[in-house]
Amino acid sequence: MTEYGLQGSDIKFDNSVLNLPGNIFTELCEYLDNNPIDTNWRALVALTDKHYRIRPYEREKWSNSLDEGSSPSSKLLTELSHQGMTIGELVEYLEKLRLEKILLHLKNYEPIVIQKQPCSDLELQEGDNLLLEVVATGFPYPRYQWFWCADGQEDFVKLGGMTGNVLQINSIRHDQAGTYCCQIHNCADPEQCKLTDYSMVCVKPRPEPQPGNYGLGVVEGLDVTACKAVNDEQARPIITRHPESKSAVFHENMMLHCDAIGPDDNMQYNWYKDDKLIATTPVLFIDNITEKDYGNYWCIVRNKYGDTQSKVAEIVPQPGPYVIKADANDIIIISNPKSCTVVFGGSVMFHCVAQCSQPLEYQWYRNGRRVEGATNPKFVLEHIQDVSMDGAYVCAVSLRDNPKIQQLSMVADLKIKVPDVRDNIEYNPSDKVALLIGNSDYKSEQPLIAPKSDVQVFASTFRSLDFKVVSLLNLTKPEIEAAVNEFCNLIGKNIYAVFYFCGHGFDEDGRSYLVPTDAPAGYVTDDCVCVNSVLSKIESRDPALIFMILDICRKQNKITTNRPKEPKPRFEYGREGCKGKTVICYATSEGMQAFEDPNNGLLVKYLHPLLRQTKGIEAVISEFKEEFGQYITMHSQHPIQIPELRSNLQEPRRSLADKIFTSGQTQAYNQRHMRWQLAHLKPEKRTHEIPQWRVKIELDFQSDFTNVLHVFARVLDKGVTEKCIAFILNIPPTVSTKEPSKYVQTMPGDPVTTKITILDLQKLRDRLFVSVGIRYLMPGEAVDRIHISENVVDLGLPLIARLQLMNPCRDNRVPIQNDDMA
Repeated sequence: MTEYGLQGSDIKFDNSVLNLPGNIFTELCEYLDNNPIDTNWRALVALTDKHYRIRPYEREKWSNSLDEGSSPSSKLLTELSHQGMTIGELVEYLEKLRLEKILLHLKNYEPIVIQKQPCSDLELQEGDNLLLEVVATGFPYPRYQWFWCADGQEDFVKLGGMTGNVLQINSIRHDQAGTYCCQIHNCADPEQCKLTDYSMVCVKPRPEPQPGNYGLGVVEGLDVTACKAVNDEQARPIITRHPESKSAVFHENMMLHCDAIGPDDNMQYNWYKDDKLIATTPVLFIDNITEKDYGNYWCIVRNKYGDTQSKVAEIVPQPGPYVIKADANDIIIISNPKSCTVVFGGSVMFHCVAQCSQPLEYQWYRNGRRVEGATNPKFVLEHIQDVSMDGAYVCAVSLRDNPKIQQLSMVADLKIKVPDVRDNIEYNPSDKVALLIGNSDYKSEQPLIAPKSDVQVFASTFRSLDFKVVSLLNLTKPEIEAAVNEFCNLIGKNIYAVFYFCGHGFDEDGRSYLVPTDAPAGYVTDDCVCVNSVLSKIESRDPALIFMILDICRKQNKITTNRPKEPKPRFEYGREGCKGKTVICYATSEGMQAFEDPNNGLLVKYLHPLLRQTKGIEAVISEFKEEFGQYITMHSQHPIQIPELRSNLQEPRRSLADKIFTSGQTQAYNQRHMRWQLAHLKPEKRTHEIPQWRVKIELDFQSDFTNVLHVFARVLDKGVTEKCIAFILNIPPTVSTKEPSKYVQTMPGDPVTTKITILDLQKLRDRLFVSVGIRYLMPGEAVDRIHISENVVDLGLPLIARLQLMNPCRDNRVPIQNDDMA
């Protein structure tokens, strides 16, 4: 429909992007250069990443060209054209970015099509929220305007500001009842305008609160899929399953459900009976019913946006006299789980046996909450390491083909005897993980000697204690944060977590900061990583033990951050309500420096030999402080360095040497091991041939750190050459090397081996390609020659690169959940 100014009929969409008309190409580049980040040229790179390869260093080079007056978008489109992108493909990507002004030149008019009508009839109470949604397609993209009429007979009134596809009226009043509809258009032609079906909204007065009715905004009969909030973050809980009224006989067990949805899962359930709060779980269990249990029950569901009340469920006596009739669907529980008390570290098995002529399903609950995965008649808790596992356990037995028919077991109370300080308790974590970071090569700070060797020493120590170790060198601030986030995915309940950082640091306002390698000159707190933020993330995963080792200086920063001072925290703990599981070992005290000798930092030198002891972690740190103090006393000429211990550990006898116990946690342990192993996969040993001279080369790989790869090249067969040495070159600029290939000492008579070390693997966005070269001497010649193989070697994504920590388009990872032991 060119009469509306739309073009595109004479453009050949199978042509290259560079065949776009000049005015369209120029306008597109201008938009992509200057648009916000979610619709600019970088957003286009992210969209095309799966099919077109744009190297990271090219992106940064193009970005710098913007300051020089060049267009990065023009360079991007040229590169995409060289890689085969057509105009038709470009249009598909521009549609995803919704760049309508450009697409007006490239797409024909598409009339409005209403895909989803708003709700036709709604009955609300005063104070409820009205939510109406319409979904429509067309091009140009649809525009919306909502209208209202009080009785459906008079003229409709335009609702000012209501121009989205969702109409939301919070706390609706009686005078806002009536008929609503939406006008949709996408051009100036009135014939192309569409109207939705009418939505009849009835608003009733809210009744006076009755017993069990708090008037908290139940939306009766609301179709959640049809009427969705324009902003879910303002939504109160919506109840999707109300408790049902039932009749019950004496000594029967009963269960009432209340299910709700909301913008987040952080909802609180409060059950009431006759105006009295009785429970705070989604499922209410009534065990061994007596006369006092009959009455009215309801649930109020709360989130941070408000409250919603369920319908009232009435539990009444079963009319009598009555006769229990045998039925094919009758579920008879013949053995109930038994209450018990176990000592810390002990095991318990609950058992529920039921009979029925139909297939049965089992589901265990703890304190009214479903235990995921606990779907067997037997429910086992082995080697209990968490006193919070106590509580009331019950099994719901239901028909497989009709889950509404169910029977509850008797409630079994589990009590866990808290260990006395004199008890000989054996702690057994389900796994142990450690993240070690050493920063030495600073952009604007004095380089350090010890971090590399310190990380190596600690890595060896923690591996000997069965820790899954991730060791990384020279990280920027975003890389430290990404590494911590990935590390937290390995952490869960009953896991020991160690975090170690060696590098520059400082204190400000009572908080410690880690300096990343990319910190600018004159860095302030915003350029660095706060220890509190690291600790908060680790604490949120609720491990059994957190041990932080911070080998940093703690003097005041050279430049103080210009902002209001916050209250000085007494302890360096990440969040309120921490659970008493944290130990922090500082290399030095507040206001003092930490030092290193030519080989190691002083903290590592005296701490690592003690960590293998089976004594509690606090006792180990105390012994370390004593030995370190003796060193300072004997070397009075040495600058003073006094280590500091901060601990809120409630189980001080937990030791880093505690043995791992995986029974009941095998699946989670294996998942964690696979994820950790993924970051430690080296390229496989391989051979590379240069056919011109029939030379055969072996490539082998080693790694000391999770982001550092050593590549060894050795000539297995020198072919027709008299002397031949192989080496690696053409390392991509995304990563780095400190020096070119160098000779490695071998046994006499062995072929010469060269080695190159590739650093910063965490920066890789694409597969690692390198070249193989040889320096050779032909028979009868006196001068060496150099040849670079035409076939590049694909090393894939080695070590930490496989996790793509710095790739914003990588799959969102979810933490590994503990198995439910059933």
